[in-house]
Amino acid sequence: MKKLISLALALCVLLGVSGALADYTPVNLAHIVDPDSDRGIVPIPPGEDGKYPLNPVIEGESGTTGLPSSGTYIPILVNIANLTSHIPPWGIAEADLIYELPIINYTGTRSMALYTETFPEEVGPVRSARVLHADLRQEWDAAWVFEGIQESEGTNVYVRLRELGVSRNPDTTIIYNQGDSKKWSQGFRSPYNLDPNNFSVRLNKIAEIAVESGHEWHQRPFLFTDEKPMTGDDAEKVNVIYGTGSWNCDTYYSYDAETNRYMRYVPAKGDYVDIHDPDTQLGYENLIFQWTDLKFYQYDWQRPVLPNVVGEGNADFFMGGKHISGYWVRTDINERTVFFDSEGNEIQLQRGHSWIAVTSNHTTVSYE
Repeated sequence: MKKLISLALALCVLLGVSGALADYTPVNLAHIVDPDSDRGIVPIPPGEDGKYPLNPVIEGESGTTGLPSSGTYIPILVNIANLTSHIPPWGIAEADLIYELPIINYTGTRSMALYTETFPEEVGPVRSARVLHADLRQEWDAAWVFEGIQESEGTNVYVRLRELGVSRNPDTTIIYNQGDSKKWSQGFRSPYNLDPNNFSVRLNKIAEIAVESGHEWHQRPFLFTDEKPMTGDDAEKVNVIYGTGSWNCDTYYSYDAETNRYMRYVPAKGDYVDIHDPDTQLGYENLIFQWTDLKFYQYDWQRPVLPNVVGEGNADFFMGGKHISGYWVRTDINERTVFFDSEGNEIQLQRGHSWIAVTSNHTTVSYE
């Protein structure tokens, strides 16, 4: 009976019953971001060793959200499906922040959810790994959960992990391919979607296994502020169109001043929600667009790589109802990405959750 109730709930959400499916067509808003513009931003330089120092860990405060923390810190990244046919997800509301990266052409994206102290019993739909996800994982030195890998020549995830020096020894690894080993697999099929977009993971169990691995975790905190930004253009609406507007992953955000969040809306589905709480629309205090080059191995649009994920480039921030032009720098594959404001100082984020889109100039971001 419990499974039947869960399935009924899932069908309601998938059919859009939980959120109003407004008659909305993605269009460019009044202001269009130019990701290639020369903004004249000169970031503060790194230290003499060529690296940016880590921000201090503040006792009782999460370094990824700036919110009160129990002191637990076990960074775990989970690959989660993001195409229209794959949402809504489940267990995603507890994530500290969400990355969104392209995996198919310029229009199809996949999410990576970062959890550090709250680990749901059920997270999904968990999907496969790509090389660009491995490069991002290295930034946090996080445990990583996915289901299957891309094995094609030139974009084999395990080859990339070997190049990065990441161990896959079953006794000490923090790389958890749920289709690879029964030793630590915590994957199962949920009734919320159709195969293969219904794979779940018991993240609470994975967190226990990650601790048992003996890995030593080091925090890499952001900076946070209690003040809303005073500079920047007003931005109460933000529209994101991938490629030519496939509707696969196009997104609309509306700023809610009362909660200080950009509420996420998916035109083809309605309010972006967690299937475990379908009446609550998810929102994010910080929207970050990190602009980089997107390449494809041998022009195969199913095999993307991001060669400039280490380097520097423009960034755009939406927070507190404002748009701020900025910049990003990542000096090494094992270092954190540092985001800078228009004055070249490391930006102070709003306390709360963040959505970070690592994307290319084939994506159109507009606001008003």
